[in-house]
Amino acid sequence: GVEVLRGPQGAGAGRNASAGAIKVTSVLPANDGESHANLSVSYGNYDALDIEGALEVPILEESLAARLSFTLSERDGWGENGCAGLPSFASRVMDPATFDGVSFCGEIPNLPIDNPAPPPARFRLSKVPGGLPKNVNDVGNWAARSIFRFRPENNDSDWVLIVRGGRIDQQSTLGQAIGTSTMFASGVTSAGYRDPDIKPLQDQLISECERSGGTGCVASTQGAFQSRVARGLDRDPKRGDYNRVGQTKHDTWGGSLKGEIPLDDVLITTISAYDGYDRFREQDDDFTSEVTFESITEDDAWQFNQEIHLAGEFEEHLISWEAGGYYLCLLYTSPSPRDI
Repeated sequence: GVEVLRGPQGAGAGRNASAGAIKVTSVLPANDGESHANLSVSYGNYDALDIEGALEVPILEESLAARLSFTLSERDGWGENGCAGLPSFASRVMDPATFDGVSFCGEIPNLPIDNPAPPPARFRLSKVPGGLPKNVNDVGNWAARSIFRFRPENNDSDWVLIVRGGRIDQQSTLGQAIGTSTMFASGVTSAGYRDPDIKPLQDQLISECERSGGTGCVASTQGAFQSRVARGLDRDPKRGDYNRVGQTKHDTWGGSLKGEIPLDDVLITTISAYDGYDRFREQDDDFTSEVTFESITEDDAWQFNQEIHLAGEFEEHLISWEAGGYYLCLLYTSPSPRDI
């Protein structure tokens, strides 16, 4: 079940949320002594596979039951990297004359290399590495959860133990980059990269400008190109040029124990919970074949929470009351960027 709480929350789950909270409640074992199961599978293009299912089984009749659920999503990359399959960087250094000034995927060759053999010469090579993958923007993640529910026969208490975990292991998301240079129909970024896929659009706009009598087809018609690019981007939105195809890995795990204990006119609720994660991300943030904005970060954190909640009501005065307290311990390791 999903519940949306609007406005500041002062107590209960979602407390201290200043603008509201979204509560997601898991399906609990029914403790009816019966087994239940469900499974859903879907398959699509790019070998997309989505599986989710659940199994509920009794352990002790009408007092202890377990529910195991899982989800799995996988898909091959739908994007194409124009910088894939390039000659190795070592081969370029060994034969700089062949690769002097060669642009493989929109980059500007600007790495100076001295020729050791006479006569002295200085070459400029591309820094885009070889061996980059062809397909990008794949999907790979899974999650699993087990819930144990215990309702003792000798009292009315209700105990729920949840153990959960998941993993994301897929390429970091890559997008498109088209520059907004002040030159008409250029599409050049500040680093000098221009997506070759927009060349047909540039030719079309220049032709339209000339047919309409434009003078030089520069500043007076610049806005038309920018507007058209903003609407349609390029002719092949699946293809891009990326000099870094990194991986995103994100492991999460945790568990909680919740107990509801009715005692005369008071309901005591205790919740103990632990959660943690470990994350690594290598990202080409500029989405081009140039080294403009790239990052590699690692961070991790864990937290422990203990809550005790009491609730009741005075029947004579139709007044309900609640009180409680909680303790939160949090340990966070800040991201550690690496030099690129």
